[in-house]
Amino acid sequence: MKGPSSIQKKAKNLKRFVIQSVSEESRLHEAGLFEILPLFGRLNDTRGDFC
Repeated sequence: MKGPSSIQKKAKNLKRFVIQSVSEESRLHEAGLFEILPLFGRLNDTRGDFC
């Protein structure tokens, strides 16, 4: 039976892809989040001035 094994193979590849993309995303968050958050704080402050 070829069907189930190919489905398992696709699932395994998808799982690996998801894990890889999640780990890359978390690495980006670790690198950039602390730099980005203060910018959002400043944006909120200036938006308050415009109102």
